[in-house]
Amino acid sequence: MATSKSSSDGGGPREERVLQAFEPDLSAIMARCVIRVALARLSMTLETLTPAQVPTLAGELKRGLRLYAPDSADSCLRRLVPVLDALASSNEASARIAPRGSSSPQGTGPRASQEGVSGLTRLPIESESDILLARHAVREMCGRLGFSRSEEVKAATVVSELARNIVQYAKRGEISLRRWVEEGRVGIEIRARDQGPGIANTEVILSGKYRSRTG
Repeated sequence: MATSKSSSDGGGPREERVLQAFEPDLSAIMARCVIRVALARLSMTLETLTPAQVPTLAGELKRGLRLYAPDSADSCLRRLVPVLDALASSNEASARIAPRGSSSPQGTGPRASQEGVSGLTRLPIESESDILLARHAVREMCGRLGFSRSEEVKAATVVSELARNIVQYAKRGEISLRRWVEEGRVGIEIRARDQGPGIANTEVILSGKYRSRTG
């Protein structure tokens, strides 16, 4: 009886690594529930998780955290994302060294279906953890498109600042990322949308004559 229960509860070494990131905010039982519900909703598994799917899974896990541990959701997510990154990178490395002709695990989550020449990725922004996820998403996209390290940092900085402005001034909004190709050059279109109060003196700012309080 005890053996059967232990077997049904065990989720393997990958799940155990993710569970550790939930401590001390959620009990193991509750954390396991949050993980499995998120994976089921997205039709994903930790064994086939890809780097492109990490932002999607992290966003779904955040929903569970906000329900069961609202006060510590952001701090817990900051611990979770590096763990998910490591798992996805390990899966990717295993797929690369798989013997020719063998079947390698492939991602089947929503993020995989958004990849393409003009695929659009929408990221809701309303908290510090969303800023982290948006930054991670654009860096992952830069990596897939072959951007240099400096270009990746610039893109991540742009997304971080846009997302932070949304949280600070509008409270909620959206960052969208779109891959585009023009004359053989590949880029990422970054857009921010919100319903905030707007920016005063826009024409003066764009003219280059505006000086802020700090110079």
